[in-house]
This record gives sequence, structure tokens and C-alpha cells, in this order.
Amino acid sequence: MINMIILIAGDFAVGKDTFADELTTQMHYRGMDSHKILSKTTRNPRYKDENTHIFTDKLEYQIDFLDQQILAETQIANNYYWTTKKQFNHDYNIYVVDSKGVTDMEKTHHTCFKILIERQNNKKTPRTQRKRHTEWDNNIKYNYIINNNSTIENLKKQTQLVIKAIKLYEQDLQKIRDKKYDILINHVLNNHLKNKNNKKGE
Repeated sequence: MINMIILIAGDFAVGKDTFADELTTQMHYRGMDSHKILSKTTRNPRYKDENTHIFTDKLEYQIDFLDQQILAETQIANNYYWTTKKQFNHDYNIYVVDSKGVTDMEKTHHTCFKILIERQNNKKTPRTQRKRHTEWDNNIKYNYIINNNSTIENLKKQTQLVIKAIKLYEQDLQKIRDKKYDILINHVLNNHLKNKNNKKGE
């Protein structure tokens, strides 16, 4: 099982969820086992039938915390937002996060593919929030950066290029794994031959 985590970060109202939904759909079309992860949260839904999060309570947060199930978490306006290890059970797990979430996931999962969606001169975003996100993002090395200064349709078209980048990244990871495996096998064989030669000399 691949179990890759694809993190999508970016400023307010740049199209992160729109891109995540389209990426999940396009991966499904290609037979890739992809799934968009929804964060659990203790906040109330903002409108009827809101499906952007899994709405729950602080008791569930405490249970997940005590069971050491939490992978990433943040707190906004006295509400908890978090995800658990059990949620990431697909080959390609697509997760919209803030930059703290990116940092948290990197600590626990080493095959994260990190995407940043940015928009220059985003007038919809308060200046203080733009500044805060810019400072955070400068400390993170992203695998792919999307400059979304156009329409939603053009943003969706970026999914084709991102999927290609993900596949190349996956191939690079496999090469690293194969190299580590070869080193391990050679180490085991050398030790075996060394022990065999020592027995002959006894």
C-alpha cells in the first residue's frame, strides 16, 4: 500500500477545497485509490448540511488524544480541529491544512507531497492574514506551487500537472526505498559471508 499524504495549503479563499475535490475526482478516474480527508472539529456547523468537516465534541477529541490517535491538530477561536491516524487508510490521502498542519504531518509521515496554492494581491484576504501565511509558508519546502490568479476552471486544469508530479515523486520515493533495500541486503550478505569465513577458520 502506498499510503501517500497529499497536503494542500494556502491563503484564505484561494480555492484549496475546490482543488482538493477536483484532484480526488481526477485520481478516481485514473483508478487511483484517493480520498479527501475531513478534519474533525468541535465547532458548530455554519449552515445547514455543511459537509466541510466532521462535526463532533470535545469528548471525542479527548478520547482521540488519550488514545494517541491524533496526527495533526490546531485550535481556532476555542474550537479544536484535528485528524486521526485511522482516517488515512487510502493510497492517496488528500488533506487541506494550514501551515501548522503541514509541519505536524511532516513530523509523523515522511511521504507527504506538499502543494501550496497562492494568489498574488488577494484582495479577499485581510492584510494581517496574508502576512501571517506568507511568513509561515517561507519556512516550508513545497513540492508543487500553484499560482491561482485565474478562474476556477483553470485551477481545476492544474490537477493534470499535479498528478504527473505526484507520480514522479512516487517514483523517486521508490528509488530511495530500493536503494535502502539494496544497502540492507548487501549488509546482511556481507555479515553472512564474514560469519561463514570465521567459522571456517575456527
